[in-house]
Amino acid sequence: MARYKITNETILHMLGVVLVEIRADDIPNYAIKMSDVFHNVPAKLIKKIAPEKIYEDMNEVAERNDVAGYLTRLLKHSCEERMSSCEEE
Repeated sequence: MARYKITNETILHMLGVVLVEIRADDIPNYAIKMSDVFHNVPAKLIKKIAPEKIYEDMNEVAERNDVAGYLTRLLKHSCEERMSSCEEE
């Protein structure tokens, strides 16, 4: 998979997608797992932590929750949707 430059906008786009999916999803524990992955994102953005570090931390939590593959696909989707701010590296 290509590596993408992760920006704050990318992280926010991912969060927006997940919030919509949480409302619409009927997969058991999806909301709990994804809430765990994204729980600290707003505070980290406010503290101006580098978006690459935020994504790295999110991925660690995703691995613990067995949703790392989904998080990778979500990143790819968000980068493709926002290509102007998320170029391939």
